[in-house]
Amino acid sequence: EQLGHPSTPLQLDGNRYYIRATLAGKPVMFLCDTGSGPMTLRLDYAKSIGAKLSEPQDSIVVLDSATTSACTTTLPQLQVGVINAPNAPFLVLDDPRPLKTIDGLPVVGILGGQFFQTAGSILDFGTGKIVFAKAKSGRPAVEAETMQTMPAAGGGHGLSPLAKSDFSAAKKRDTVYNRLANKNTA
Repeated sequence: EQLGHPSTPLQLDGNRYYIRATLAGKPVMFLCDTGSGPMTLRLDYAKSIGAKLSEPQDSIVVLDSATTSACTTTLPQLQVGVINAPNAPFLVLDDPRPLKTIDGLPVVGILGGQFFQTAGSILDFGTGKIVFAKAKSGRPAVEAETMQTMPAAGGGHGLSPLAKSDFSAAKKRDTVYNRLANKNTA
């Protein structure tokens, strides 16, 4: 908890931040990337949980300098900390890299800027937590506003991960967080 707002710890692995979540009732990890747009999900994981997938789109998505076609899916429930996002839309990518695990949980995708903005959350690198600025402490899970319709694949969804050394971005986020916190306590 930070200044009356619930928070959830981030996990640093190398130079990337991850967060625990529950997706369709299963515990998982997501890479946190405020620089990417939509939430993404690995194709192999989507298939393993029986997600209904759209037809692959003709567009190409860039993923760490590799290209792939993409499809979309909507999953019934995404829970991250106190945020409950029913009917969560995902851009589904065929990632050729092996499935990574952290603390025994699979890293199944990326929570992009769309999630953080809709959930009203802020990544606080100083404390290593995600702060849910729209939520008040002591309340049950908050229903996130309906996530916006998924943008078409392509169109520059560069998926650059957050870097620990990105101090200027962290400072900006800390400044925004402090302004929000002061505004809500005044």
